Amino acid sequence: GVQTCALPIYAKKIVDHAFKAFMVEEDNFLKIIEVNQVLNKIYQHLAAFHQDKIASSDSLDRVCKMQWRRIKCLESALVLCQHDNEDMKVKVQELTFELADVYLKLLELKQKKFERTAGNLDPILLQKMTYYCFAGIKHCQRFLSTLGYKDAKTTFPEDMVQAAVLTLFRIGKFYAKIFTPIG
Repeated sequence: GVQTCALPIYAKKIVDHAFKAFMVEEDNFLKIIEVNQVLNKIYQHLAAFHQDKIASSDSLDRVCKMQWRRIKCLESALVLCQHDNEDMKVKVQELTFELADVYLKLLELKQKKFERTAGNLDPILLQKMTYYCFAGIKHCQRFLSTLGYKDAKTTFPEDMVQAAVLTLFRIGKFYAKIFTPIG
């Protein structure tokens, strides 16, 4: 049988093959984006099953890989959001908000890995953590730009105030987690 973790990869291959079978139009872009969002949710739920076993190094690595696959699904969907209409603006908001959250989760997982190897600093792990911080900040800023954010005096639409404030706090959290060696 197909392993649980391999099932979403197999499903994505089938979906990719199906999308190549028909022409690319704006409506199809939305369908592709929605399929990638569904795949993201599948990986999210799979990662949740392994979350309680995070004490093991193998489980931690598996959860990190699932979070990375979530990022790849969402970023490939975000690339398709190039059209200037309200539907695409909403999709950009959904995708960038979710991406910032996933990068933060992945960063926290990598921090757990870093804490376990505190006696042995791995420069590649530190580079990855820094990359996750800056990528998360980039997605937060893109989300805020869809709301017309310019500075602290910006007024947000009433239905987006909570998401905007959370995103601003996420930016602060990412900046606080950037590791810079002293000296």
